[in-house]
Amino acid sequence: MMRRWIVVFAVVAACKKPPPLFERVYALDEIPSFEVTLDADAMAALAKRPREWVSGGFTYDDQAFRAVGVRLKGHRSLRKLEAKPSFKLKLDKFGEHKLGGATTITLNNMVDDPSMLREVLAYRLYRALGVAAPNAGFAEVVVNGSPKGLYAVIESIDKKFLKRRFGEGDGPLYEGEYGCDVIPEDVTGFDADGDSKDRSELAAFAAIAAGDAKTLFGPASPLDVPAFLRFLAVEMYVANFDGYRHGHNYRIYLDRSTHHWHFLPWGLDRTFVKNMSIFDSHGYLATRCFADAACKRAYVLTMREVVAEARKLKLENGVDVISVVSKDATARDPWTSGTARMRRQVREFLVERPAEVERELGCVDGAGVEIDADHDGAGCLDCNDRDPAIHPGAPEVCDRSDNDCNGLVDDATTGTCGCDPLDVEGVAFAICELPMPYADAQTFCSARGQTLAWLETAAQADAVLAAARKRKGRGRDAHLNDRWWIGLDDRREEGTPRWLAGHSTFTRWDAGEPDNAGCNQDCVVFDLDHGKWSDTHCLDPRPFVCRAP
Repeated sequence: MMRRWIVVFAVVAACKKPPPLFERVYALDEIPSFEVTLDADAMAALAKRPREWVSGGFTYDDQAFRAVGVRLKGHRSLRKLEAKPSFKLKLDKFGEHKLGGATTITLNNMVDDPSMLREVLAYRLYRALGVAAPNAGFAEVVVNGSPKGLYAVIESIDKKFLKRRFGEGDGPLYEGEYGCDVIPEDVTGFDADGDSKDRSELAAFAAIAAGDAKTLFGPASPLDVPAFLRFLAVEMYVANFDGYRHGHNYRIYLDRSTHHWHFLPWGLDRTFVKNMSIFDSHGYLATRCFADAACKRAYVLTMREVVAEARKLKLENGVDVISVVSKDATARDPWTSGTARMRRQVREFLVERPAEVERELGCVDGAGVEIDADHDGAGCLDCNDRDPAIHPGAPEVCDRSDNDCNGLVDDATTGTCGCDPLDVEGVAFAICELPMPYADAQTFCSARGQTLAWLETAAQADAVLAAARKRKGRGRDAHLNDRWWIGLDDRREEGTPRWLAGHSTFTRWDAGEPDNAGCNQDCVVFDLDHGKWSDTHCLDPRPFVCRAP
């Protein structure tokens, strides 16, 4: 069974044959050793500026290179050189070096993945569904003679990758920085691959994405809709809560040969952990799809294909194979902890996931016919097909439910629900534990005859913070209650935050804030942990504070 699984893995490893350098790595029939050498100057430079390239050496098998680009990578996973850092190697950074057709090597330290196999398994499912996703394997890494342990070797998304997948690699490629999504105000926040400053094509795509859903998901769309639905369905199946779900860890690429945009997955080390709903995505295109009858039905049918492919591949067997192949390397890794236990948990997730997902696919039967179980006429757009009082267009009532299926709870009840009154210094505030995007929060406050709050004194800020803290941990969206909207943003003039209403010079910014990090952060929240303010992405669903005029 093990050899058969490896052979199947090699067959589905890529749309085209992977570069010769990594044939052995990706096939999982062995775990090679990669050696990186850095002189004292390079070590010192990386210690100060870990993401800037330095010159180092690289050896694989009997091939050695004296001058290749080396830098550290990662956000949460960024580690110092004396620990277990992730690396990006660029063989042609300081010369014309190339190894088996590859010039860029990504080495992930897997510190956020104690199982040390999530990325390899998750990328495999993407590729099996025809999504342009990297190949992945393993290697042991040694730096200046010091063993660093087992690493995931991820095929880098570069021009060579794009040419192998799409037949050409000259289209624009963008990285979704944290919070970046395909909306007009985020266009300038995307990290472009290369030096081009022209974002007109991305801006045109974002404008269409913000327009009519029939155009966005129709036959003339600039988005490759079937490919996007496969990307989205696999992301939800593997429960990638750290991906496009909140505008993170993904790439978008314009294939000039077809004039279609494609979404590409990246950073899958936090998959196979949470039992997520297949509709639990805050990605802008995902939420637009789930609100459109035709697109949601197509998504459900695509998810059925994903479930069928996952059953066919038996990914749980991959856990067994990787555990055997990597046994010695895992034992030698000085940074591993709890690997065997986490691998059992991943295996259990993979065994149970198909049935869990199928329970959410009841709006379309096996023949592709849409089902309306409660006969309220909503079909796949119904967020509760067991209750005819809940469906798109139903009146929203104050019951902690999303009666009208718009993704917001108790949002259309003329602003009378879900808020606690608070009087401070003669001013009437409302503490509203109803997570929603910034603009929706302002609409909700307006329905109350109020506005998103402005704060004028430390006493007001302290009282609002204390009241919000009392709401922490309550309700089904308790995990979102750590940061709350106030009515302050710089959407009118970048870099100059202004209150939506009222006038105040009082501030309580956290250190380094506002920083406009993570893709054009324009709207302001206060953090319950320390009460300080920061800017964040306006589309995030957050609880909020209203204030009477």
